[in-house]
Amino acid sequence: MSKKETLHIYVRCSTDKQIENSIKRQTEKGIEFSKKEGMDYRIWNDEGESGLKKGFSNREKFTELMMEVEMGYIKHIWCEDYTRLTRVLDDSIKIDTLVMKGDVNVYEGLMGNKKYQPNNTMERMYQIMKTMMGSDVKRDEIKKSIDRKIQKFRDGFYVRGNISFGF
Repeated sequence: MSKKETLHIYVRCSTDKQIENSIKRQTEKGIEFSKKEGMDYRIWNDEGESGLKKGFSNREKFTELMMEVEMGYIKHIWCEDYTRLTRVLDDSIKIDTLVMKGDVNVYEGLMGNKKYQPNNTMERMYQIMKTMMGSDVKRDEIKKSIDRKIQKFRDGFYVRGNISFGF
């Protein structure tokens, strides 16, 4: 009897508030796909870690996942969307290189579990554009959120966190 292939399910959300719903949804979808494909699965969970952090070492599970890809131990990765892997262009290029070099299949849940083909020029350009646009949009959202909190604080509202004594 031959050994079953393993689908490595990478799940991530950017904030602690999203952990309960987002991680659960991503995990369930990945497991559902692994069962449909007749594969075992392994979950890699970087809950509450932003994809805007440049470099692989900023997210523990992602770093381990990429090291195992580089060593040739991984052949199948599922993520809800490619931006779960990264929102940084430099890292996107590194991931594509590792995926092509190791002949790894990356499946995107939001694309109907379609296999991402980084050696297809059009698909790769689409992912690069999506990564660039997504990171810019996310940075703008974060900046607006911070600006709104600062303004609320200046207006005398309690923003969140522990209330300082004597303030």
